Amino acid sequence: MSETIPPPLENAVQPKTSALAIWSLVLGILSLACFTIFTAIPSVICGHKALSKIKLSNGTLAGQGLAVAGGHGLHWDCLGRIIHSTHDGNCDSEFRQGPRHGANECLYQQSSPD
Repeated sequence: MSETIPPPLENAVQPKTSALAIWSLVLGILSLACFTIFTAIPSVICGHKALSKIKLSNGTLAGQGLAVAGGHGLHWDCLGRIIHSTHDGNCDSEFRQGPRHGANECLYQQSSPD
């Protein structure tokens, strides 16, 4: 029993990556890095528009994963704010939990003058 392998299609067109999907991802990353809400909302808008265009393109546009990742720009923004608010730059990595302290507390080491 021999199986025949069909010849490759010569005119097979590779789908193009949606520019809106790329912009959505870039804006989402920028919202985490530095520009917060100014890029988070546009990343969500671009992500939704890109997903819509990709869905309607019948396979001629790609980039659904980029659009989804970038479309979570508000989530990126919230994550950045949480990370920024929990790290104040003055705290070392030591934590203490004692009977009078219900939550973890950062211990600041102050250098004594010699």
